[in-house]
Amino acid sequence: MPWTAWATAVALALCAAAYIPVHHHGVPVAVLAAALASAGSCLLPALLPVRGPTPALLMVAVLVPTVLVGAQLLPPRVEMTETAGITEAILAPAWLAAPTAAAAALTALLALLVSLLGGRRTRVGPGTQDRRPPSGG
Repeated sequence: MPWTAWATAVALALCAAAYIPVHHHGVPVAVLAAALASAGSCLLPALLPVRGPTPALLMVAVLVPTVLVGAQLLPPRVEMTETAGITEAILAPAWLAAPTAAAAALTALLALLVSLLGGRRTRVGPGTQDRRPPSGG
C-alpha cells in the first residue's frame, strides 16, 4: 500500500478526533448529533483505505473533510443556527478544526492523484529503445 494511503488514514483519523463532541452542557442535541456524525464520517474513510485504497474510496475521503470545512466556513455568511454551534461542542477549537479537515482533504486528494496517475508510468530503459533497423543512405 502506498504511503499516501497511510497519510490519508492518519489525516482523516486526526480530523475525526478534532470533531468528537466533548462539550455537552448547553449544546442542543441536534448540534451534538451533527458533531458525532462529522467525526464518524471522517473515521469511516480513515479505516477503509488501510484495506485497499481505491479511487472511489479516495474520492469519498476527499469529499467528506471538504464538506466539513465548507460547513464550518458557511454559517457566518448564511443563517444556519443548527450547525453554527458545532464548533462549541467539538474537541478542537474552531481555529484548528477547519485546518485539520482541510489538511485531510488535501492529503486524500494527493492520494487520489497518486492512485490515478500511478498506473500511467511508462518506464524507459535500455531495453525499450526503438528496434527498427537503421535507415541507410
